[in-house]
Amino acid sequence: MPRLLGVSLIAAFALVAAACGANPVPSDDVADAGEKKEVTGTVHFETVSRASVVGPEAETFDSRSTGVIDYANDRSEHREESSGCRTIVIGDVMYGELSADEGPPAGKRWVEYGGEDDFDSEALFEQYQQRNADEEDDISSYRIIFGTPEPAVDDYLDYLREDSEPERVGEEDVRGVPTTHYRGELNMRSRIEASLEAEGWTSANIKRYLESVDETRQMMDVWVDSEGRARRVVTTDATMGTDAGWVTTTEYFDFGLEAEIQAPPAAEVLESEEWERITEKQMETEHEDSEESSCLH
Repeated sequence: MPRLLGVSLIAAFALVAAACGANPVPSDDVADAGEKKEVTGTVHFETVSRASVVGPEAETFDSRSTGVIDYANDRSEHREESSGCRTIVIGDVMYGELSADEGPPAGKRWVEYGGEDDFDSEALFEQYQQRNADEEDDISSYRIIFGTPEPAVDDYLDYLREDSEPERVGEEDVRGVPTTHYRGELNMRSRIEASLEAEGWTSANIKRYLESVDETRQMMDVWVDSEGRARRVVTTDATMGTDAGWVTTTEYFDFGLEAEIQAPPAAEVLESEEWERITEKQMETEHEDSEESSCLH
């Protein structure tokens, strides 16, 4: 699926990337993928992610989700397998489903993010920078997570060409469909920097933000069918100098099948600001209970 950036208890926002770098003329190899056909309907997908965490207790975490993208109506929906929770995106608004374990108020099942015309990402970054300084904590505790959304299913080769000409790896079938396999390396640091510049950030704040971002290497493998549509995408991220990283594999299938994606009932939706106040209160209560417990012992 297009990478849907998770929303932390603090904040996480995706910045739409401005086109960056050159877009060279396709090579003969890339042109062999077939005549590109614009995707205007729906496509289903299945995503499997594996994250490796380093440290005293190194662990590996797997997650799986399935969903559908409706390009004609600018909507998508996916469900995370282990929790059963859904994420619905309609235009620039995202609805995240809450589990009962998260303690939402009675009758509330969803949190709404986005859609704010006056959102100032740089002001929010400065706010968390100041909070970090006041609390003498690690900046990563209050870092806004920025990224660049991945492309439509028919735009992956152009997406790769923004950084370099993709390498043709070979021919393979994906779910019984003949495809051509390409590989390229993404310069995500440069893409994020371009996004912040497009948002009008000052050079000083861009530098501060990039200093808080781990150096990573991101490789992308794309399997493209005869109509130029991605059938499989594998993104491999590795933190430089460590064994930490994650691999995300998405397969696209069932093009054109009908899908009905609707916003949740308004009565079941919390605004993101309200949910943040609730979670902060929950954290304060847990901290107080922990201190009281330690005093009793």
